Amino acid sequence: MIDSNAANSPYIINVRLIVHGYIVNVPDEFDTIQQAIDAASNGGTVIVGPGVYEGQGNYDIDFKGKAITVRSANPNDPNIIALTVIDGSSIDDGQYHKGFYFHSNEDPNSMLLGLSIKGFWGNGITILQARPVIRKCRIYDNETGIFASYSSSENVETLISDCIITQNKGIGIAVGNADVKIDNCIIENNARTGISAAGRAAGDLELENCSISQNGYIGLDFRSHSGLVSINKCSIIGNKGDNGGGICSSRNLTVENSVIAGNYSLYDGGAIVFYGPLTLKNCTIVGNYTERDYVISCNSWNGANIENCIIWGNYPDSTIRFRGYYNNYVNYCDIEGGINSIVLDESAILNWGQGNIDTDPCFIGPGYWDGDIWVDGDYHLKSEAGRWDPNLYGRCDMNFDWIANLADFALLADSWQKQEPNLTGDLNNDNSVDETDLEIFVDSYLTPGLPGGWVQDAVTSRCIDAGNPGCSLGTERRQRDNMRINMGAYGGTAYASKTPADWSLLADLTNDGTVNFIDYAHLADMFTLGEEQPGDFDRDGDVDFADLGLLVQDWLQETSWH
Repeated sequence: MIDSNAANSPYIINVRLIVHGYIVNVPDEFDTIQQAIDAASNGGTVIVGPGVYEGQGNYDIDFKGKAITVRSANPNDPNIIALTVIDGSSIDDGQYHKGFYFHSNEDPNSMLLGLSIKGFWGNGITILQARPVIRKCRIYDNETGIFASYSSSENVETLISDCIITQNKGIGIAVGNADVKIDNCIIENNARTGISAAGRAAGDLELENCSISQNGYIGLDFRSHSGLVSINKCSIIGNKGDNGGGICSSRNLTVENSVIAGNYSLYDGGAIVFYGPLTLKNCTIVGNYTERDYVISCNSWNGANIENCIIWGNYPDSTIRFRGYYNNYVNYCDIEGGINSIVLDESAILNWGQGNIDTDPCFIGPGYWDGDIWVDGDYHLKSEAGRWDPNLYGRCDMNFDWIANLADFALLADSWQKQEPNLTGDLNNDNSVDETDLEIFVDSYLTPGLPGGWVQDAVTSRCIDAGNPGCSLGTERRQRDNMRINMGAYGGTAYASKTPADWSLLADLTNDGTVNFIDYAHLADMFTLGEEQPGDFDRDGDVDFADLGLLVQDWLQETSWH
């Protein structure tokens, strides 16, 4: 500032200009995260540098309704996330504080990315009447990891994705009256429940690609809760509880393409106890332990629908109990003990489908109990045509550049037709390099970052191509012999085991290895019925003469194992 008549001219005034979308930095420009948020405007970004952030301004951190991003210096680097810590462990005022507090109608434009939040006697993150996005955060050693609820009638959804929520003293994620989507998160080793939506709460909950494991009191607890729960492509493993080890639910619960394994319950339901409608589709339920009698305990007046599932190797057995007066459907499942594993109480009605089997599913490596510790296994199905090995890709990437390409092919060619241990190109570990190894390599060629590859086994699981013939194949590999969806958690996915030649028949409704008058009679009973009926062989939504024509094509044919 300049004034020719002033004695102190020129006079310097420090001015901070805040521009829409401006980036502010902590601690370079602001001492605390709250100061930086207060200075930021909508569209802006607060970058929190590596360090431990404690004290006033670094707890109860409030977005104040702003559409901003608060993130670490690099949310894609786990090391940076681990070094950027909001720490409440030094607070000693006797109050229950939280790390971050969303309560001013924040929406998905308010984002929290790539921070570690620890040590709060309240919640690591509290969400009330807001719908922010929480991504790539590590939330640990708090009383509760995340608490999400709202009281407005607006239909909102909070997104929690790519987070690790672990070692909290209570619950990993507690959900109240809120719609929440949890995607690709690891929720493990929390002292109590992994995810709880219990009490008088309402709202819909969606879980996808999550691991819920080793939690101290039930993996997923949805008791006394209205709304819908959808669980897809999740692993619920090694959790413990008193009434339902893996899942306890009174909600409308749908679980698809998920593994429920090695859970423990003091009373009923080593895997699941439910009091509301239940749909299980393409799930693998194995190794769950109960001190009583039932791996799945249905106390519902709404019934259950279990389809394309494998229920095997549970302790003391794989018994399923149904109670109530509603219909319960079990179709195209592999259940150890068959129909004798079903217990009906109080006038419950069982509809035992024609395609159920009772045979060893031939898992790659079943899990097992070592004392009271569950050691998990690999539940892909063995196949002579090929099954997915999640550990194989490292062998295809022979020069360790994260992609199988011509450089790796040259290494395989150098070992071609040799027979000796530890060959570089021996991808199936049979001490030779031949056409089988070449086929494995071709399946992975030019696919960066794949976590596995295809290998062949000496036997084939009967669960392959044994699911409901009317179900879509989903993303299973389209091959000439792949007629039907597989049973189990990988059925309908890109990781479904491949089908050997002549292994299945599309119109074999009874899964007995041939198509005859019994299958024809079942098809006739389904005529004009709708979508995903087993007789809807062409999967067009109707059972009609086109499906009869497909049955005629298979008439009196037999599978290779018949």
